[in-house]
Amino acid sequence: MIRRFESVNLFISFLNDSIKEKEYLMNVSSYKSILEIHDLENDKYNITEAIEFFDNFLGIYSFIFQILETTIDNENKYFFIYISTFEKDKYCIEIKKFGFLNFNFEYILEMKKTQIELNRKPRITSSIIIDNYNLLVLFFMNYNDNSFYSYIYDYELKKIGEKYSKIFSSK
Repeated sequence: MIRRFESVNLFISFLNDSIKEKEYLMNVSSYKSILEIHDLENDKYNITEAIEFFDNFLGIYSFIFQILETTIDNENKYFFIYISTFEKDKYCIEIKKFGFLNFNFEYILEMKKTQIELNRKPRITSSIIIDNYNLLVLFFMNYNDNSFYSYIYDYELKKIGEKYSKIFSSK
């Protein structure tokens, strides 16, 4: 039942290729779908189930999600930010940090995860990296309290700041 839905594409390099001599096209689709890495120069690809790779059997609930790249200690690291479900009508935003050692999905250097629990059905997150300060900033709306949130994390996924503001009040 592997399918392809909305997806994010990104050129990646392996962990120790900080000068990016070789890049691969990575594709991740939402829901219970696939993760692909393509070696376009050699016409090869590797495919796996995204739910297995990201250790989330319920899949990616987001319509829009991000994969962001940065270099930490001369290593290429990636942050994957998406909304998932963890039980009926319970949703959370997950942030996972990882790096690839090689073309084979079995070798992931690290995978750290943080979760933000939500009570409604959000489908969109947005994030940016601020490299000068080694920060990851996450933005999302929480419809339960009609608020816009921004969470600030360091590269170890420790939350170091939070700000929210009311968007509108219900009458």
